[in-house]
Amino acid sequence: MSNSLKTPWQRKGALLAAIALSTLAACSSHDATELIASGRNHLEKKDYRAAVIEFKNALQRDPASDEARFLLGVALMDSGDSSGALVEFNKLNTSGFDPDRLQPRLAEVMLVHGELDKVIAEFAGKKLGTPKAQAALAATLASAYGIRGKFDLALASAEASLKDDPEGLNGRLVMAQIKTLRDDPAGAMADVENAERTHPKSARPKIFKAELMGMMQGRFDASAIAQTYREGLALDPKSIQAHAGLIHLALTQKDEAAAKAQLDQLRKVYPSGAPTQYFIALLALERRELPAAVEAIQLMLKFAPDNVAGLQLAGRIAFEAGNYAQAAAHLGKALPRTTQTTQVRLLLARSLLRAGDNKMALSTLQPLINERSGVPAEAFTLAADAQVRLGEPEVAKQLYQRALTVNPQNERARSALAVVDISEGRIDQGVRVLKEVGRTSNDLQADILVASTYIESRQFERARAAIDDLEKKRPDSAAGPYLRGELALAQGDVSEATRQYEAASKKDSKDFSAVAALAALDQRAGKPEAAVARYKSYLEKNPRSLNADLAVISLAKAQGQPPSKIAADLETLVKKYPDSEFPRVALVRALLEGGDVKRAQVVGKEVQTAFPASPAALDAAGLVELVAGNHNQARQTFSQLAALQPKDAGPLLRLSQVHLANKDATGALAQLTKALTLQPGNVEVHFQMVSLLAKMGRYDRALAQARTAQTAVPASPAGWMLEGDLLNGKRDFVGAVAAYRKGLAKARVGASAVKLHRALEDAARLKEAQQFEKEWRTERPQDPVFNYYLGDRYLALGELDTSAELYRTVLKVVPKDPASLNNLAWILSQQGKPEALETAERALSAAPKSAPAFDTLAEIHSRAGRLDKAVAAQRQAADLAPNQPMMRLRLAQYLLKDKQLPAARKELEVLAGLGAKFPKQDEVKRLMGQL
Repeated sequence: MSNSLKTPWQRKGALLAAIALSTLAACSSHDATELIASGRNHLEKKDYRAAVIEFKNALQRDPASDEARFLLGVALMDSGDSSGALVEFNKLNTSGFDPDRLQPRLAEVMLVHGELDKVIAEFAGKKLGTPKAQAALAATLASAYGIRGKFDLALASAEASLKDDPEGLNGRLVMAQIKTLRDDPAGAMADVENAERTHPKSARPKIFKAELMGMMQGRFDASAIAQTYREGLALDPKSIQAHAGLIHLALTQKDEAAAKAQLDQLRKVYPSGAPTQYFIALLALERRELPAAVEAIQLMLKFAPDNVAGLQLAGRIAFEAGNYAQAAAHLGKALPRTTQTTQVRLLLARSLLRAGDNKMALSTLQPLINERSGVPAEAFTLAADAQVRLGEPEVAKQLYQRALTVNPQNERARSALAVVDISEGRIDQGVRVLKEVGRTSNDLQADILVASTYIESRQFERARAAIDDLEKKRPDSAAGPYLRGELALAQGDVSEATRQYEAASKKDSKDFSAVAALAALDQRAGKPEAAVARYKSYLEKNPRSLNADLAVISLAKAQGQPPSKIAADLETLVKKYPDSEFPRVALVRALLEGGDVKRAQVVGKEVQTAFPASPAALDAAGLVELVAGNHNQARQTFSQLAALQPKDAGPLLRLSQVHLANKDATGALAQLTKALTLQPGNVEVHFQMVSLLAKMGRYDRALAQARTAQTAVPASPAGWMLEGDLLNGKRDFVGAVAAYRKGLAKARVGASAVKLHRALEDAARLKEAQQFEKEWRTERPQDPVFNYYLGDRYLALGELDTSAELYRTVLKVVPKDPASLNNLAWILSQQGKPEALETAERALSAAPKSAPAFDTLAEIHSRAGRLDKAVAAQRQAADLAPNQPMMRLRLAQYLLKDKQLPAARKELEVLAGLGAKFPKQDEVKRLMGQL
């Protein structure tokens, strides 16, 4: 049995598989025989890298050399590359190579590769020619039986190994392994010490003994364990297991300096090999230096792509970095190769839940949940979380209860059930449980939930007391000031909220929630540049924050950045975060908004292929096919989404849109009805249903549905605004005013204010409209929606100065709003002001394909006598808006002024051909008369 055999406590997680680098090199000038001899020499010196190179070179010279292939497998196996070794040994297994040499090695590598059942099936009962070969095979079988919990068979195989080779090291250590698995550490120690005496020059008994000492808690201190590892290293300075043991021991003791020192020793033995990269990644993870950890583990996996320990560590690193899909990919690859399945399954399930793949998370956990005993409580809480997201709260409650049966003090399950109580109105009962959890937990989650519950229920004094308790428990945490900010905001004290959020951000520079809250306040105050600055400052300290990067782009979009620029920025994020679907999803939407449907389709297919179980990815892929007119493909994709989220109304809402695209209003209505059955409080579904019923002419039913929304979602303004829209459409302006007022009382937003003001004017209640305008502008002086609306109203009334000032107010909040810039440029042009041209150019920069912007620019050039530029700009406007004849009429006017008579005639003839469809035919005739 080689130095790379996994040690006894595979289930207890005390040892990593040996790992090492295999590298190709150019062939030397020696023939195959000399290369094999050179490789043997390197193998004896445990220089596995050099040995692998020589044996590979020998096979290049003589591909039929079974000896070179066998020794290559041995070198790969001893270096920790079990996958490579398995490939080479399997090739020999059908070539007639000496079974006494091959079969024990093949069984061993299959064991290390995690193929326990296959080892038992293929080698139980197999007879070899020599006692030593038979002993080695029996020892491997004993390990496989022991790990599978078949201790009687394991013991019989170990005894058979020792019978064939009484002094065999493999048999001695396997016997100790079995006793370890049977919780007999004292008996195991006796066997290991016997092996030490009979094999004093072997490092393996020393290393096994050190690991066993670590398991016998309280009997040996860290210094004694470390000394035993060092004795093993003295015998074998290249023992990866010994280096690994010392590094892990140092990390367990929180001695980072010792761990780094041992890693430096490992580097001397393996300067750039896989073991070194593995531990570089591990230490970087311990220090929370995630970029360095990612770089090192990626390099390690290049050398050993199937190494179980490497895959598990890569999964941990990806999870900590927030790359949940990538974490799931690594852990999913590791799971069938490891015997330590429980912890891998739990982390894999957590990764899948974070990635949104709830069904796969449940499937991953099912083997654990089905076991009758020994199931960790976390398996039940994770399964319950998945069921909650799949819309099965009752099943989730049962699973949380099972978690409490396993561990009555399980904080996650107790907190989850308390949250259920709160959500169902049993606030005092839920809070009582959360407080009990908080008193015994070092975690702050329960304490935060208590304070948040009090804030949401507007029990402000209780909230303040809960935050005081939280801060006494953890004065260093940013949670205290953040919650105080939430409390201040709930009480309407924006200044105090800002101060508290800033305090939270100073306490924890990685706390994104505080920065997001501050940015939201900046936007609310009409300071988008300040919000962007906050996110950029956060990114300087946390350069790989996807949330912050997306927030910056979202703000740029809100400030009027054109879709092409937004798409370019998102392309950059796709490269920066290749393991996340969200930049790609945002890119699809940006491309659609910019009219680049073909590119959106490409990205949509890419994100669906890369993240087939992501709801966000499926939604984006289906949406782009819907916009492209591929309705069948869209239906298939949204149906997949519905299967993935059977309790979610969102996919049904999308399917209703597919029906509408096919002019099937009845089918769309059926999907919306199903959606409301699933989620009666879904505002978007209510909105779509009311809109559809109105379009179908079912006015009374639409009005009834709007009023149903008022009851179903009483805290939302949606039902009242929908009622107002319906009444307004029927010219019942008085009824619309009443409905809009009630909606505005639920949520003070600019769009609702616009509707109320317009309805007041339509109802001829002009004084009320003027009074409301004054009140709203006093309350929300920077509201861009209401100010833009007023700008248009005053523009229509010919009050250019007032209108211009309103547009300028909008631009303070949204500096690149193309409509405000364009309208302001037109007003400035009418007023003969020189800044008109610069403002028009800004509008065009913000919206490069805007026909109105080119139209305004053309008029400015014409007024200044720059007719060539006026013609060029107006031609662009006419091309961009072919269905707006006024654009072509103005082009004809500029062409006439510029004496381009044939071109002018051509445009006028097109307009004349429209006949009654264009009411300005008198002007067309007048201009034709000037030719």
